[in-house]
Amino acid sequence: MRHNNPQTILTDLVDEIAFAMQLPETQKALTFRRVETARNNAVYEIFAENKRSFAKIFARDEDGRARYAREVAILTHLDGRLGPDLLLAEEADGVVVTAAIVGQPVRKFLNGLDREHQIEHLGQWIGALASAAPREPLVGTWGLYLKEYGTKIDLNIFASIAADLDDLPLNVSILTQSDAALSNFIIGNDDRLYGIDFEEIRQKPEGW
Repeated sequence: MRHNNPQTILTDLVDEIAFAMQLPETQKALTFRRVETARNNAVYEIFAENKRSFAKIFARDEDGRARYAREVAILTHLDGRLGPDLLLAEEADGVVVTAAIVGQPVRKFLNGLDREHQIEHLGQWIGALASAAPREPLVGTWGLYLKEYGTKIDLNIFASIAADLDDLPLNVSILTQSDAALSNFIIGNDDRLYGIDFEEIRQKPEGW
């Protein structure tokens, strides 16, 4: 990561974070626990006397700024419907603070008797995300889209259906979670499914 020390950034924002967490003056002492560090961000759990929240600090390079912008835009648009409430967005340092969701990671349920219910939960969440923003009409075909897509797709795997893809028209674009790892979903104590990572969400062709 290319930003300054994340813990120093959070320490400098203590007053803003405490205000966003609606903490009384007597509970403004915060502690931070690093959860994970990736190439583009660092995630910290924030503890007050009787409240928790999470902070994601994005790198300040071009990619990190784009990820910050996507995360803030989606969290603002969803307004707590499919993910946590956005408490604070501090663009200068690339900091996003969200409310903690009380629950368990969805992956803990998928090996148990409740697996079918949770798989249905995931499908409903993906459908709700797709419906959370206006659909945008697209032109072109799937064959052309895959050839121009900016990632390392091995087009050889589509060789047997290449002609079909060249004839298959795109329809509309929808919001798509491009990082649908099970670690990015939590089953809340209210039995709702929440996404917790939105930096990879983009408009993509329906059917992606």
